[in-house]
Amino acid sequence: MTHRKQVESALRQSEARYQVLVSNMPGMVYRYTPSTDGSAAFTYVSSGARELVELAPETILRDANAFFSLIHPDDWASFTDSVAIAIANSLPWEWEGRLITPSGQLKWVQGRSRPEQTESGKAWDGLFFDITDRKRDEEALRRSEERLRVSQELSLDAFTILDSVRDQTGAIRDFVWTYVNPKAAEILKHPVEELVGAYLLEVLPGNQFNAELFQRYVQVVETGKAHDIELFYNADGITGWFRNMAVKLGDGVAISFSDIRRKQTEAALRESEERLRLALTATNQGLFDLNVQTGDGVVSPEYAQMLGYEPEQFQETNAQWRDRLHPDDLASTYQAYEDYIAGKIDIYRAEFRLRTKSGAWKWILSIGKIVSWDSQGQPLRMLGTHTDITERKLSEAERERLLEREQAARGEAETANRIKDEFLAVLSHELRSPLNPILGWSQLLLAGKLDTTTSQRAIATIERNAKLQTQLIDDLLDVSRILRGKLALQISPVNIVTIVESALETVRLAAEAKHIQIQTVFIDDTLQVSGDGARLQQIVWNLLTNAVKFTPENGQVEIFVEQIGNHAQIQVKDNGKGISPEFLPYVFDYFRQEDSKTTRRFGGLGLGLAIVRHLTELHGGTIYVDSPGVEQGATFTIQLPLISSSVFINQDGETSPQVFSLKDIKVLVVDDEQDAREFVAFLLEQEMATVVMAASGNEALTALTQFQPNIILSDIGMPNMDGYMLMQKVRALPPEQGGLIKAIALTAYAGEYNQKQALKVGFQKHIAKPVEPEILIKAICEMIRA
Repeated sequence: MTHRKQVESALRQSEARYQVLVSNMPGMVYRYTPSTDGSAAFTYVSSGARELVELAPETILRDANAFFSLIHPDDWASFTDSVAIAIANSLPWEWEGRLITPSGQLKWVQGRSRPEQTESGKAWDGLFFDITDRKRDEEALRRSEERLRVSQELSLDAFTILDSVRDQTGAIRDFVWTYVNPKAAEILKHPVEELVGAYLLEVLPGNQFNAELFQRYVQVVETGKAHDIELFYNADGITGWFRNMAVKLGDGVAISFSDIRRKQTEAALRESEERLRLALTATNQGLFDLNVQTGDGVVSPEYAQMLGYEPEQFQETNAQWRDRLHPDDLASTYQAYEDYIAGKIDIYRAEFRLRTKSGAWKWILSIGKIVSWDSQGQPLRMLGTHTDITERKLSEAERERLLEREQAARGEAETANRIKDEFLAVLSHELRSPLNPILGWSQLLLAGKLDTTTSQRAIATIERNAKLQTQLIDDLLDVSRILRGKLALQISPVNIVTIVESALETVRLAAEAKHIQIQTVFIDDTLQVSGDGARLQQIVWNLLTNAVKFTPENGQVEIFVEQIGNHAQIQVKDNGKGISPEFLPYVFDYFRQEDSKTTRRFGGLGLGLAIVRHLTELHGGTIYVDSPGVEQGATFTIQLPLISSSVFINQDGETSPQVFSLKDIKVLVVDDEQDAREFVAFLLEQEMATVVMAASGNEALTALTQFQPNIILSDIGMPNMDGYMLMQKVRALPPEQGGLIKAIALTAYAGEYNQKQALKVGFQKHIAKPVEPEILIKAICEMIRA
C-alpha cells in the first residue's frame, strides 16, 4: 500500500469516526456558507435536525429558509443582527432564542459557530442544541426568587440578610447587609439603599444591645444553630419589645424581627375585625380599600359572599368590577366617583347593580371616603362600604309601579270623565238644537201667520231637524248594540258600486247646497262582497256625510272604487278641514271629538266614525285614515274581502212600486201620549183605515171587546199597565175575544233588548219611533196579508 493510499484510508476512517461522533451528538451540527450575492446556504446538516426542529437535513440543505422560518418573530431581529456582526467581522457567533417547530412546539435553542477558512471562502461550522429545560428551570428559579422577594417586601415582619466580614485570622469582625426588606428599613430608620452594602456595626454602633446581638449572629454562623429570643430594645431611637430570629445562610445569617406589641395589637385587631365581620354579615355589608391612584383594591370576605363567591375564589380588580357593573349604571357611578375625587361633593355615594356569580343582579349602595393623600396632596387611599340594598330597591320599584299604575288609572278615569262630560254636553246640544226650529216653526204654523211658501219651508225644516234627531238616536242605539256585541248583520251578496251610488244619492243635496263637486272613479263596477247592504250603505253614507260636512264651499270630494288584491277598496277623499296629527290616532274612538268646545264649527256626537270602524270590522274589512294635517283634507280607505264574481247580483233592476191600502182595515191605536196617538190615527185614517184610540192599557182591553180590530198598534212605555203587560193580557184571551189578534209595538224604546222583549210577550213586530208613514203603512199591510 502506497503512502498516498494509507493517507486516504486514514482520512476515510477519520471521516467515518467524525460522522459517527456528529450523528450521536445532541442537537444539529451544521456548516453555514455565506455567498457574495447576499444569500446563504447550509452545506452540511446533521441528522440531529430531525429531533431538534422536526425537519429532515436534506430539507434544510435544499432551502435554508425552511430553518430560518422557524425562528420566533420576537427573536428574529436579535438573530439577524448577531449573524451580520459575526459575518462582517469573521468572529465566532453565539445566540439564544426561540423556535416554533412545524408541530407547534416552542423550543429554546442556543446556537454557536466559528468561522473556518475553506477552499471556497469563509464558512461557519456550528451547533444548535435544545436549552428549553434549562430556560424553564431558570424561569422557575427567577419566579421563585421573585415570589420570595415580593413576599418579604410585603411582609409585616422585618427581614434582612447579613454576610460575614472576616479579618486576616478568619474571625468575624462585622456583617454587611446584602438584603433589607421595607419593613426592616422602617424599623432601622434608614432607607433600603443606605442599608444594603453597609456594615452592621456602623449602622448600629456598639452598645450593650448591639454587642449582644452581634455575638449571637456570630454564634449562629459558627455553630449553625439558630437563635430565637425576645428582648426589649432601647437604643438608636428604636424602642420596644422585639422577637429576634436568626438562621445561618451561607457564611452569613438571615434575620427576622417583629414588634411583639404590634403582634398583640394585631390580635386585638383581629378580634375587633371578627366582631366587625359578624356585624357586616348581619347587615349585608362589605368593606373595600381602594388605591385611588392605581385603581387596585381589596375587599372583605363579606363582599365576596354578598355576590355569591367563596372569599378564597374571589378576585376584584378594577377591570373585573367594571365587567360586573350593569351597563346602565356605568356612567352615573363613574360620575359620582369623579365628582368626589374632584372635591365637588363631600363623600362618595353611588347606587348601582352588580352581576352575581349566578348571573342575577344585586343593587349595591357604595359609600367611601378618602383617608390618605400623597406628598403632593393628591388622594391616595379610599375606604368604604358596599351594602346590599336589593330588597329596598325592589320595594321602591314595586311602589313606583303601583304609583304609576294608580296615576295611569287616575289619568284614564279623569280622561274618561272629561270625555263623558264633553259627550253629555255635546249630546244635550245636539238633541236640543233640532228642537228649537221644530218648536219655533210649529208655533208659527199653529198661529196661521205663514203664507204657503213659508209654510212649506217651515214643514221642510221641521222634517229635516226631526230626521237629524232620529239619526242621533239611531247612532246612540248602534253604539249600545256594538258595545254589548248585539249588532246583527243580514248577510247577502252586495255590489259595492251600487252601495256607493245609493249613499251618494243621500248626500247629493247637501253637497249641492255647498257647491261641492263629488267626483267618482269606479275602476271596476262588478266588485261584490258578502255583507249587510243597509249597514254597508251606512258606512259609505257616514264617510260621505263627514266629507261634505268638513269640506268648505266650492270644495271637492272624490270617491274611488277599485280592486286591491282580494279586496274591494273604497276611498273617500276631500280637501276640507283635515285632521291634526295629535288627534289622528283617536279618529275612530267612541265619544271622541277633535273639537268638543262650545265654539266648535261642526256638530255631531263623534259616534259616526266609531260605528263605521266597527261595521267595517264586522264585515271582515279594515279602515284607516290619512291626513297631511289641519286644512289639508283627509282620505278614508276601506277594504272589504271580495266574493266570487260568479254570484249574480241584480241591484240595478227597477221594481215596480207596491201600492199599499188600509181600506176596510180596523186598527186599535194605544198610546198614553195624545199627540203621538192622534198623529198615528190621522195618518191611518188618511189611508182609509178605521181607527179606534185608547190612552191606556185598560182602555185598550175594553175597546178590544167592543171594536174587534184587525191589528193593534201599541206603545210600550205607559203608566200603570205598559205595552208588555197589555200584550200578555191580550194573549191570555180566548181566540174569539181577540187572543190571536196581530200586534205591532210602536215605541220609543228602540233597543235590541226592547225588541226581543216585545216579541217575547206576543207582538209580531217592533217599530221604533219616529217612523216614516210609508214604513208604518207597509208594515201594517204586510202583517194583515201574512
